[in-house]
Amino acid sequence: MCGIIGIFGDNNPEKRAHDALKKVAHRGSSTQEVKCLPTVVLGANRLPIVARALGRQPQINEDGTIFAVQNGEIFNYQNLQDQLEYKGHTFRTNSDTEVLAHLYEEYGVQMVTHLDSEMFAFVIYNSVTGDIFAARDPLGVKPLYYATDLTGQLYFASEMKQLTCFPDIEKIYEFPPGFYYLNGQVTEYFALKFANVYSDEQATSKLLEDALVQAVKKRVQTDLPIGVLLSGGVDSSLVMEIASRYHSDITAIILGYPDSLDYQFALRLCKERGYKYHVVSPDVDYAAELDNVIYYLETYEPQIIRQSFALDLCAQAAHELGLRVVLVGDGSDELFAGYNEFSKVPKDLVNQGCLMLLKSLHAGHLQRLDRMSMKHTVEVRSPFFDRQVVDLALQIDGGLKIKNVNSILTTKYILRKVAEKFLPDYIAWRDKAPFANGAGMNVGTDFRVEEGDVATVAASRTTGLLSRALLKQFDIKTKEGEYCLEKFIEYGYAKLANATDRLVVKDNLDELNDLKTTVRSGEIDRVIKVMTLNKYRRAFPFLEGSLRAHIEGAQKLKKPISCFSFWGASSKKHVDAVDHEMLRNLVNYFDGIRKVHASGIKITSILSDEHAKSNGYSFQDYDAYLKEIEALLTVYGFSVIRLSELWLQWNMSHELVQRILSHKQSGWWNEVAIAKQLEIQAGKRCATEDVLINAQRYYVMRMLEKPYLEDTFADSIYIAFANPKQQSLFPLLPTIYLYTTKKGTSRVPWFENLN
Repeated sequence: MCGIIGIFGDNNPEKRAHDALKKVAHRGSSTQEVKCLPTVVLGANRLPIVARALGRQPQINEDGTIFAVQNGEIFNYQNLQDQLEYKGHTFRTNSDTEVLAHLYEEYGVQMVTHLDSEMFAFVIYNSVTGDIFAARDPLGVKPLYYATDLTGQLYFASEMKQLTCFPDIEKIYEFPPGFYYLNGQVTEYFALKFANVYSDEQATSKLLEDALVQAVKKRVQTDLPIGVLLSGGVDSSLVMEIASRYHSDITAIILGYPDSLDYQFALRLCKERGYKYHVVSPDVDYAAELDNVIYYLETYEPQIIRQSFALDLCAQAAHELGLRVVLVGDGSDELFAGYNEFSKVPKDLVNQGCLMLLKSLHAGHLQRLDRMSMKHTVEVRSPFFDRQVVDLALQIDGGLKIKNVNSILTTKYILRKVAEKFLPDYIAWRDKAPFANGAGMNVGTDFRVEEGDVATVAASRTTGLLSRALLKQFDIKTKEGEYCLEKFIEYGYAKLANATDRLVVKDNLDELNDLKTTVRSGEIDRVIKVMTLNKYRRAFPFLEGSLRAHIEGAQKLKKPISCFSFWGASSKKHVDAVDHEMLRNLVNYFDGIRKVHASGIKITSILSDEHAKSNGYSFQDYDAYLKEIEALLTVYGFSVIRLSELWLQWNMSHELVQRILSHKQSGWWNEVAIAKQLEIQAGKRCATEDVLINAQRYYVMRMLEKPYLEDTFADSIYIAFANPKQQSLFPLLPTIYLYTTKKGTSRVPWFENLN
């Protein structure tokens, strides 16, 4: 963990970098690690966890031309280092930040697709090209801000206070989660998607159990002692139990008065399981601490401020115990519908509610987690925000998240089913209590009214100097909120662009109750019906919830529905009757959609030249064929791109595919679920080579392409001329499986029917 700074320009950048790092000395050691180049300064206050002795930042590549500073942890950095060394890179340290420098050298902006971490923000500079690259993790667990001063000098920083100290910076921007920056252009590389895919309780429970175990396991792979903030609720207790199975030195930190429920449940669990524990009394002088909390927290949102005192106490205790790494159970309520407000949400919209809350976390509870822990130089790791856990959670049917159990409506049902395999029932099925409240702290439960000790202190201090117009602009309706805003402005944080935007919180879930009446659901149903006619459809769509959401979004924005598919090539040189028949059926299919969706449809066809090359077909043959089919597709209004063009963008190559195949351990092919099907298919399409090798190469190609397709076509529907048996090869996008002639056949030049 660190506080980082990056300054690009000639407005005294070295002194400014040191001044900025002084503001976040709490995020790491007091020693500032700074590198000065002509018109560029990169630096960090580093909290040594990975490569503690040699991890000084910025880290560089072999020839010292690429520099990287990072706040966060990359959990798969050792695997990435192995892969990069295999490609010829040489490393000086065992630092995850050095991996970032080499990873950028190898893959450029696509490096973000290789990272396994829910917590990173970094800046990279290429001194040869002058390129400036920065990125932030998908959910915004780690903070990043950027700004320019009046001279045009560019800044990146971990906290706003690093930038508010400069009078010539007038506007500060939060770097959006799931985006990267390259030379002035900000690009989205990750987007949350939801669907109601997994509805089988037993199968879903097993998938979730495996994902959670792996998420916790990878976050305890350190020789340092670890803490877990243990409230005695299902989330933190599950993290504690799994973590204790994979790390030998874990301390539970329990916050609470002896008569509080959190204290009683957590202490009982620790004694029964033999956990090492440390109890923290939640005594707080709110009058003395309020202003300090707002300063570190950098927000005026009362509901975030109220809950920050509890974490402040726990992080301080962790620091005093000598702990640098602490695990928490945060994120579960947003992912698995843990708030009571979810009980009023229609089951098919539960995941949409989860998505609403997740998208707002970066400016709310994730900011609380980061600022209050780093205030005491403690790194918080959140297993529930693991990428695999998040992706799975947003596909679990709402009926498995909110469910009647013995006539009682139960939140987080599917998570509790997993938890009961690890924990006693009094924990697994315990009702939710907010962290501070469950510990016995009187911080209130409803930020919309004046309640609790924090509200009393804040209301008594309000000066009344803020204008009515300003309060209206920030949507402030309480004295508590007014005082918090006064301090927010005093500390210079009102320089934040979009500072007036309020958080989406659990209370906003009520809006989903009226959603179906505001959306033209009848029109959406008609579109889906046409897209899934038996005349064309092989099977039910994959990710039907995401399919509906995509169409709904297109309806609302009056935009075309976006689709893409592959068009393959074989050894034939020219378009024939089969191609014309297939194309006519596709045109008829898409014309039917246009009739029910007024804004039309946008279709992109990917010409699979690289797949044809892999099959051993003659370039002259498949190139001539693809040129003819491209001309036809264009006439019918299709957008066309060759797969080779996409491979170039993605830094993919046949050499990379071959290296991966050569590096595979024996027996791996037996673990591929569709191996036999691919061998059958390869036998029909392979021109010269061994069928098994061809099938394996095709599999590796598709698996490499898969994440890039998900990113490049994130807002599209995938049209597959195949059955669901091959879904593991396809991108994780809403997918429609089509016949192209009549039911039972699919005469496509690339795909052979595997029914």
